[in-house]
Amino acid sequence: MLWRKAWVETRWRFLLAFALLLGAAFVEIRSYVGVEAQFKTMAKMIAGRPDLLRMGFNPDQVGMRYHDFLWGFWFTQGVLVTMCAVILGYGGAVSRQAGGGALFTLSLPVTRSRLLLVRSAVGLGELAVLALVPALAIPLASPLIGQSFPWGEALLTGLTMLVSGAAAFGLTIWLSAVFADRRVAILAIAPSWLVGNLVTQDAARKGPLRVFDTTFHIASGQVPWPIWLASLLVGAAFLYAARRSLARRDF
Repeated sequence: MLWRKAWVETRWRFLLAFALLLGAAFVEIRSYVGVEAQFKTMAKMIAGRPDLLRMGFNPDQVGMRYHDFLWGFWFTQGVLVTMCAVILGYGGAVSRQAGGGALFTLSLPVTRSRLLLVRSAVGLGELAVLALVPALAIPLASPLIGQSFPWGEALLTGLTMLVSGAAAFGLTIWLSAVFADRRVAILAIAPSWLVGNLVTQDAARKGPLRVFDTTFHIASGQVPWPIWLASLLVGAAFLYAARRSLARRDF
């Protein structure tokens, strides 16, 4: 019953987010056709202009590889997955504003820790689908436009988005457990995520701390273990803090 309840509470958030992310993947693939056509037109224009050729323009160097074109998509998709993690975690395991729904949930013959465990497991399962399926859709659908993308890199990127999103999910669950007003919780998430993101980006530019640079790892085909471990530890810490806060709350 708890599993079904957790699914019913989040299913529309999940389904809408899934449609958005999967649609964004297919739109990005299709948009490369237009970009490639524009570059070909530009190359023909340069080839037909002797003045541009004398200035050093080379029509053979005009263009963008499909792989490079998708890097902007991966960044946008990562931000969207993080936002979806926040949406899935919104409200926590038990909402004080849910009225009779909260009382019904607390009247069930299960501990609050069990409620939190089930709610988190369902949310993280949904997040895994949101991170991995659209990512794997890239190499699956790329042949439709005559292109290809490495399956291993797509899977690595999807898993990285998943573990990064798990940290945001844990933060949302914790804030929802701490604040009685869910609006306060959702407003507190944005600056918290922004500060964390800026700190991570700044650290990734500095010497040994470059191990936290996602682009560096994925571009070289390496598993970004430091990022994965840090994100999982942060997410687990927030979920543990949420468990402690939920146990002390008076509904």
